[in-house]
Amino acid sequence: MEDDDFIYPPDLLGSIDFEKEHIATYDPQLSLPNPGPNLVVRPLRRSDYDKGYMDLLLSALYVRDQGITQQEFEDRFDRMKASGGSYIITVIEDTSTKKIVGNAVLHVELKFLQPSVKMKERPFRRHRSFRKIQRTAARKTFDGCDDHSV
Repeated sequence: MEDDDFIYPPDLLGSIDFEKEHIATYDPQLSLPNPGPNLVVRPLRRSDYDKGYMDLLLSALYVRDQGITQQEFEDRFDRMKASGGSYIITVIEDTSTKKIVGNAVLHVELKFLQPSVKMKERPFRRHRSFRKIQRTAARKTFDGCDDHSV
């Protein structure tokens, strides 16, 4: 297994102090190195399409969807990996069946406010829809509108 097959460096998982961060107790005890019989916790790999990753994701949907092709999966994987650590996708693989049986996704989205936005001085206005709020924020941010022109 080469590290470049993973969406993020596997040693990132090793740097988490699960003893300090645990919020539940299990009997028998579970941990990252020992998540359970025949289970491995690791970063998503480019080859996980063949291990049923899309089937796992599709099983959580209420609508029928065909998912994406393997080529589309690999293209998205490469774009997510190239984002510089914005996508922390961790999977649980059942080594006895070679299938992905669980996943967790952390999407790190960097944000900042433009200097022209003064959140403390300007209360949020009520709008009928969330989209209108998004459009208002986008106009204010990108067009440099002042408080009274929104």
